[in-house]
Amino acid sequence: MLLDSAQPWAICLAVVVGLLIHAIMYGPQAAFVTEQFPGHIRYAGSSLAYTLAGILGGGFAPLIIAALYSEMGGTLWVSGYVVLALLVTLLSVWLAKETAKKPLA
Repeated sequence: MLLDSAQPWAICLAVVVGLLIHAIMYGPQAAFVTEQFPGHIRYAGSSLAYTLAGILGGGFAPLIIAALYSEMGGTLWVSGYVVLALLVTLLSVWLAKETAKKPLA
């Protein structure tokens, strides 16, 4: 809604809030991804996970968002897509295993 307003201050606010949320998520992400793999494959597993996530999420998301925006004529459906991606992420984090008490060996 802030982007649809076409007001420069609202667009700046939307970008700043989005980047703050991204920074909060990005900090613990490296530790979270690497701890999902056992020590002997941790480097390869986390590298592959980052690479595939970048290809799938970073490659297709802009295409999907552009298609939604052009077909629907606004950002409401784009927001719905982002919320759906958020729900998939929350489910993945909830199902991920906790490894804090496990030995690194």
